[in-house]
Amino acid sequence: MGFVIPDVSECSRFFVGLDLGQMRDHSALAVVERDEIFVGEMDHATYERPRVQRFRVRYLERSDVGFRISGNGGGDQWDL
Repeated sequence: MGFVIPDVSECSRFFVGLDLGQMRDHSALAVVERDEIFVGEMDHATYERPRVQRFRVRYLERSDVGFRISGNGGGDQWDL
């Protein structure tokens, strides 16, 4: 009874993380997507479908040691 639609995402959220290293450390930039995916059939008592979360790294970059950020638009910049 019922039907199943596999791998249907209810909502996606994106998270951005930036690690600014010291002068002797690398800096890193990451973008991660979180999906909630329906799995299985609906529970007819609660009208809810079981779901799982899936995380995917969409972008990842590590800068050179000594990377500097300039507030006036000059210097090195991240290239997205």
